[in-house]
Amino acid sequence: GKSFTSSEEACRRRLKNAPLRYHSLGLTIHCSEGELAVEAVIEGFVYQRKYPVEMFAAKRSPLSAKTLHKIFVQTGNPVISLDSLTAPDLPAVVIKPSCLKEIRRNFYKDLIDKFLSKEKHNREEKLSGIHRDIIRDQKGDIEENAGERLFVISDALSDMAVVDNYADIAFLFPLQEAFLSKAEKMSTLQNKILWELPSIVFDRDWKSLQRRIERAIAVGSMQFRLNSLSHFSLFTKSNDLKLIAGPWLYTLNTQAMVASALQGVDMWTLSLEDDKQNIKALFKNGKSSTLLVTAYAPVELFSSRIQPATTEQNFILTSDKGDLLTLSQKKGLTVTRAEKSFSLLGRVQILRKMGCVNFVLDLRGLGLGSEKGQEILQAFYEDRSFAATVPFNFERGLS
Repeated sequence: GKSFTSSEEACRRRLKNAPLRYHSLGLTIHCSEGELAVEAVIEGFVYQRKYPVEMFAAKRSPLSAKTLHKIFVQTGNPVISLDSLTAPDLPAVVIKPSCLKEIRRNFYKDLIDKFLSKEKHNREEKLSGIHRDIIRDQKGDIEENAGERLFVISDALSDMAVVDNYADIAFLFPLQEAFLSKAEKMSTLQNKILWELPSIVFDRDWKSLQRRIERAIAVGSMQFRLNSLSHFSLFTKSNDLKLIAGPWLYTLNTQAMVASALQGVDMWTLSLEDDKQNIKALFKNGKSSTLLVTAYAPVELFSSRIQPATTEQNFILTSDKGDLLTLSQKKGLTVTRAEKSFSLLGRVQILRKMGCVNFVLDLRGLGLGSEKGQEILQAFYEDRSFAATVPFNFERGLS
């Protein structure tokens, strides 16, 4: 599958063996009396040099593009490869191979130094731009409040019929065939419906997920929440797309935000495991309009392909510590959830004072239309605590 658990040592081996990013190089070489001019184009960067050379009239085998290619194909850098070489209107001359090799060495050394310097400058400019986009002005200027927004996650197909009944709610639905087929017949998609990508995607399901993403984009549904690093490979960067980092991507500091912003992320869902002080620091340093805080969610402990010895789709087990666990089976996965859900209901006003304007109610397994779903929604609006829930590290801290 596309999600896996691995040891640190195994991860380091994977990184060591990861393919390098190659840069394709194009060369144009002109030869005139006593001079060789070399021009390189590499990813839009153009570099030119002229070299004095000693030439001899060719009695046989004059200088050719093939000869030059054989010399200049050796770039001296493993990530820069010669993609093309043109040498128009070469005179019938001969240049010593040792001279051409010296030109090659000097030219590539200068080219690579300047290209890498330019790349570093561009990368720093890009990072600075991202910092400006996602980090609050440290002078203390207060960001203009864009207005509060509530996101509801639901896996109840019936909730799609009530999307238009809730003007102040944006819905996140699983990007599954039944939901997508229904959405394709709806007119309200642009801002009201977002798509939740599964945290675990098996190899056999990868292509079908790609096709569903393409279908969603085709009907104008451009907002997706990502829950795995593998999800970034499903998208090409576009100004029209809005990508949200889910809680499984663990946005615990601004550096994590910058790293995912480079991959096209616009908004970040903070981790359920975060504490009050760290959340406060993120709102102090970041732009509140880009951060989402989960106010209620079921707690998924782990997922497994192992099928329990029962035909029931949902059942309850008791752990050796006496905790009740809910197990559900769907599409080859067994998902184990804690009996008590995560909740910051009753602390919504505290979060608002920190600067939070985007809240998430994860109602998977319930649906907004259910009795309990409506109770949770009402508890959010009234900012009162909800029974049989836990706040995780919010009060006690991460350490």
